[in-house]
Amino acid sequence: MSWLKLDMTQETLLLIEGDRILDQVMLEPHNEAAAEYKLKVPFQWFDGKNDPGAMVVIAPPKTPPTA
Repeated sequence: MSWLKLDMTQETLLLIEGDRILDQVMLEPHNEAAAEYKLKVPFQWFDGKNDPGAMVVIAPPKTPPTA
């Protein structure tokens, strides 16, 4: 099963299957003051055998964790 994830920079939406990135889409600024972005999700993400049955979007923390 594939799934969607917002990358650590919160600038790219990734289509992932297992540990592989199948495709990605860059977010475009919409209203930066409100931290709002827009994106164009490719329809083919949802019409094949790899479609992410349920959408789960994970927003990582603004700063990466430290060891």
